[in-house]
Amino acid sequence: MRVILFSVKNSLEKLRKIVQVTRFHYRKKHKFLIQVSDEKSAKFVDNLLWEMPEESFLPHEITNSATKQCIAITNSKENVNEAKYVFNLWHSPLIFKPYKVIYDFEDGTSEYKRNLSIQRISGYKEANYSIESA
Repeated sequence: MRVILFSVKNSLEKLRKIVQVTRFHYRKKHKFLIQVSDEKSAKFVDNLLWEMPEESFLPHEITNSATKQCIAITNSKENVNEAKYVFNLWHSPLIFKPYKVIYDFEDGTSEYKRNLSIQRISGYKEANYSIESA
Protein backbone atom coordinates (compact mmCIF):
# COMPACT_ATOMS: atom_id res chain seq x y z
CA MET A 1 0.00 0.00 0.00
CA ARG A 2 1.30 3.41 -0.99
CA VAL A 3 0.44 6.71 0.74
CA ILE A 4 1.20 9.98 -1.03
CA LEU A 5 1.26 12.99 1.27
CA PHE A 6 0.77 16.56 0.10
CA SER A 7 2.15 19.21 2.42
CA VAL A 8 -0.24 22.18 2.46
CA LYS A 9 -0.18 25.48 4.32
CA ASN A 10 -3.57 26.95 3.37
CA SER A 11 -7.06 25.90 2.33
CA LEU A 12 -6.70 26.98 -1.30
CA GLU A 13 -3.71 24.63 -1.73
CA LYS A 14 -5.84 21.79 -0.36
CA LEU A 15 -8.73 22.51 -2.72
CA ARG A 16 -6.46 22.71 -5.74
CA LYS A 17 -4.74 19.45 -4.84
CA ILE A 18 -8.05 17.60 -4.43
CA VAL A 19 -9.19 18.78 -7.87
CA GLN A 20 -5.80 18.12 -9.50
CA VAL A 21 -5.56 14.53 -8.23
CA THR A 22 -9.20 13.79 -9.04
CA ARG A 23 -8.79 15.17 -12.56
CA PHE A 24 -5.62 13.07 -13.08
CA HIS A 25 -7.45 9.84 -12.24
CA TYR A 26 -10.54 10.83 -14.21
CA ARG A 27 -8.42 11.37 -17.34
CA LYS A 28 -6.75 7.98 -16.78
CA LYS A 29 -10.25 6.44 -16.43
CA HIS A 30 -9.35 5.12 -12.97
CA LYS A 31 -12.09 4.62 -10.43
CA PHE A 32 -11.41 7.22 -7.75
CA LEU A 33 -12.92 7.61 -4.30
CA ILE A 34 -12.95 10.63 -2.01
CA GLN A 35 -13.70 9.59 1.55
CA VAL A 36 -14.96 12.35 3.81
CA SER A 37 -15.99 12.39 7.46
CA ASP A 38 -19.55 13.71 7.18
CA GLU A 39 -22.36 14.83 4.89
CA LYS A 40 -21.38 18.50 5.11
CA SER A 41 -17.87 17.68 3.85
CA ALA A 42 -19.34 15.52 1.06
CA LYS A 43 -21.47 18.44 -0.14
CA PHE A 44 -18.48 20.78 0.03
CA VAL A 45 -16.33 18.46 -2.14
CA ASP A 46 -19.30 17.91 -4.45
CA ASN A 47 -19.55 21.67 -5.08
CA LEU A 48 -15.78 21.90 -5.47
CA LEU A 49 -15.73 19.30 -8.27
CA TRP A 50 -18.61 21.04 -10.07
CA GLU A 51 -17.10 24.53 -9.81
CA MET A 52 -13.29 24.28 -9.84
CA PRO A 53 -11.79 25.06 -12.25
CA GLU A 54 -14.43 27.36 -13.71
CA GLU A 55 -13.97 26.21 -17.31
CA SER A 56 -14.87 22.56 -16.61
CA PHE A 57 -16.22 20.10 -14.05
CA LEU A 58 -15.62 16.51 -13.01
CA PRO A 59 -18.64 14.19 -13.20
CA HIS A 60 -19.12 12.41 -9.89
CA GLU A 61 -21.65 11.20 -7.35
CA ILE A 62 -22.14 11.49 -3.60
CA THR A 63 -23.18 8.08 -2.32
CA ASN A 64 -22.92 5.71 0.61
CA SER A 65 -24.03 2.73 -1.49
CA ALA A 66 -22.40 0.74 -4.25
CA THR A 67 -22.03 2.67 -7.52
CA LYS A 68 -20.43 2.26 -10.93
CA GLN A 69 -19.58 5.98 -11.05
CA CYS A 70 -15.92 6.60 -11.87
CA ILE A 71 -15.58 9.31 -9.20
CA ALA A 72 -17.47 8.89 -5.94
CA ILE A 73 -17.60 10.91 -2.74
CA THR A 74 -18.66 9.04 0.39
CA ASN A 75 -18.78 9.39 4.14
CA SER A 76 -19.14 5.62 4.38
CA LYS A 77 -16.11 3.56 5.33
CA GLU A 78 -16.85 1.31 2.36
CA ASN A 79 -15.15 1.42 -1.02
CA VAL A 80 -18.45 2.20 -2.78
CA ASN A 81 -17.10 2.25 -6.35
CA GLU A 82 -14.36 -0.40 -5.97
CA ALA A 83 -11.67 2.24 -6.49
CA LYS A 84 -7.98 1.47 -6.26
CA TYR A 85 -7.18 5.16 -5.67
CA VAL A 86 -8.60 7.20 -2.80
CA PHE A 87 -8.23 10.66 -1.32
CA ASN A 88 -8.54 10.41 2.45
CA LEU A 89 -10.34 13.42 3.91
CA TRP A 90 -11.30 11.47 7.06
CA HIS A 91 -9.83 12.37 10.43
CA SER A 92 -8.28 8.91 10.74
CA PRO A 93 -6.04 6.82 8.47
CA LEU A 94 -7.53 4.38 5.96
CA ILE A 95 -6.15 1.06 7.15
CA PHE A 96 -6.80 -2.43 5.76
CA LYS A 97 -8.69 -1.29 2.68
CA PRO A 98 -8.05 -2.63 -0.82
CA TYR A 99 -6.49 0.54 -2.22
CA LYS A 100 -3.41 0.80 -4.42
CA VAL A 101 -2.74 4.46 -3.52
CA ILE A 102 -4.05 6.63 -0.69
CA TYR A 103 -3.67 10.40 -1.04
CA ASP A 104 -3.62 12.41 2.15
CA PHE A 105 -2.52 15.77 3.52
CA GLU A 106 0.28 16.80 5.78
CA ASP A 107 -1.98 19.63 6.84
CA GLY A 108 -0.40 22.82 8.15
CA THR A 109 -3.55 24.96 7.97
CA SER A 110 -4.10 24.85 11.75
CA GLU A 111 -2.65 23.24 14.86
CA TYR A 112 -5.69 20.96 15.16
CA LYS A 113 -5.36 19.73 11.57
CA ARG A 114 -1.60 19.34 11.94
CA ASN A 115 -2.19 17.04 14.93
CA LEU A 116 -4.76 14.99 12.99
CA SER A 117 -2.24 14.63 10.15
CA ILE A 118 0.41 13.39 12.56
CA GLN A 119 -2.03 10.79 13.91
CA ARG A 120 -2.97 9.58 10.40
CA ILE A 121 0.67 9.36 9.32
CA SER A 122 1.49 7.37 12.48
CA GLY A 123 -1.35 4.98 11.61
CA TYR A 124 0.02 4.50 8.11
CA LYS A 125 3.50 3.85 9.50
CA GLU A 126 2.16 1.31 12.00
CA ALA A 127 0.44 -0.49 9.11
CA ASN A 128 3.80 -0.53 7.26
CA TYR A 129 2.48 1.46 4.33
CA SER A 130 4.99 3.04 1.97
CA ILE A 131 4.81 6.81 2.57
CA GLU A 132 5.94 9.39 0.00
CA SER A 133 5.91 13.16 0.09
CA ALA A 134 4.78 14.90 -3.08
